[in-house]
Amino acid sequence: MIVGSFTPKERVHIQKIAGDELSKSISFKGVVPHELMPEVYCDARVVVVPSRYETFGLPALEGASCGVPVIATNVGGLSEILDYAPDMLVERADISFSKRK
Repeated sequence: MIVGSFTPKERVHIQKIAGDELSKSISFKGVVPHELMPEVYCDARVVVVPSRYETFGLPALEGASCGVPVIATNVGGLSEILDYAPDMLVERADISFSKRK
């Protein structure tokens, strides 16, 4: 399940990099109202927060507070939120979607 606003081009790209088998199980939920997010987090196996820049990182905090493992980029406040699990932090990649073909 992928939550957030994605253009059709971005959706196709995500499915392409996921591969044939995994892309069959991807569902795009769009923007979910904040009051419904606890249900989304509790249904998740993992929360991924691939921010390029982050001042605080509310999705990471909410996912962690629901007991879901969080994988996030090592930017901004995310390293402080995930200080209990530094191995779940990955370095930010400098690749923009618009540069891909």
